[in-house]
Amino acid sequence: MSTETITQDELKAVIHYNPNTGVMNWLGARKKCGWVCPVRGYLHIQINGRGYRQHRLAFLYMTGRYPEQIDHKNHMVCDNRWINLREASQAVNNKNASRRRDNTSGITGVMRGKPDTHSWRARIHVAGRDKRLGMFVDFFEACCARKSAELKYGFHENHGR
Repeated sequence: MSTETITQDELKAVIHYNPNTGVMNWLGARKKCGWVCPVRGYLHIQINGRGYRQHRLAFLYMTGRYPEQIDHKNHMVCDNRWINLREASQAVNNKNASRRRDNTSGITGVMRGKPDTHSWRARIHVAGRDKRLGMFVDFFEACCARKSAELKYGFHENHGR
């Protein structure tokens, strides 16, 4: 991807963006534009020989500027409805991360303790540091500690889903 160089006026001269559906169409042709990147699933589009991610163009289309980063609130990177997009710093974006694929407990930040015990550990990553929330005999207590910490540190409601 190249750096963003297209302006809002140039974009609106060739593309129509529907904020309710998140779909971008070429003006005149009325057909969807772009493709899905097979690696990460983001929708891409090429305009005047330059590649762009469609969610960044949606933000430009609606606001006239490019944000530092964009967060897809529902974690679906191909859902570019305006209601699903928000400007976010890296730190804020991290507070709405999907659950990792290697998670075995089903709850982000909750994992088994030592193998010979039946305990659970809870932790949270905030401001670049891991914070230990404690060791728990009960899985539910570990989950509650984690969810309480998410509320305390302002994590998005969809974090870990």
